[in-house]
Amino acid sequence: MTDNPLYANDIVALDCPHNQKSWSNHAYLSKAFHRREITHTQRILCNYEAYAFLWSAKEAAYKLLMKQGRRNRFNPRDFTVSEVSPISEKGDYAFSIQCGRSKLKGFCRISDNIAHAICGTHQIGPSTPYSFTFKTGNIEKTHEAGHQLMLEVARIITSEKHLEINKTTQGIPFLTSNGSPLATDISLSHDANYVGITIAYQRPKMN
Repeated sequence: MTDNPLYANDIVALDCPHNQKSWSNHAYLSKAFHRREITHTQRILCNYEAYAFLWSAKEAAYKLLMKQGRRNRFNPRDFTVSEVSPISEKGDYAFSIQCGRSKLKGFCRISDNIAHAICGTHQIGPSTPYSFTFKTGNIEKTHEAGHQLMLEVARIITSEKHLEINKTTQGIPFLTSNGSPLATDISLSHDANYVGITIAYQRPKMN
């Protein structure tokens, strides 16, 4: 596994009618979550917040394992969230998540009608890696707006001007500069008209 930090994120909209309909369906809940993780999380968060938190944590963990070589299809019940604890008064929570023999650490912020979870191989918290969320005015252009924000942030952080977002055959996004892969780890997520991004830049070492 690479020594470079890897991160993955997922964003879930609490005010999305489709999500709320799913969270009101007991059959859906039993397929997506374990009873013990619901009970554990609901000690801290209300129903919709708990479900959004759990789903975003599982998706972020799955995306991180994909970056590490996992090729299984996503099954939310393969993942079990535990050790949920508040770490600030801003709606920030730390958590652990288990998938088989892999145990990952994560961070989730719940605010402004969203749950935004990040899992990573290195230090993770409110300011590590760089992470941003925003709400678009046009739900049909959410993906486009997310890509545009990622490129704008990446240009500032890397000082590179000619950046593009590409994807691997598994759909994992990565940045290129003038056609060459950049030592930058990125992750994007969209739900309804909300966007979440993370970016971790490895500045080249000076000789």
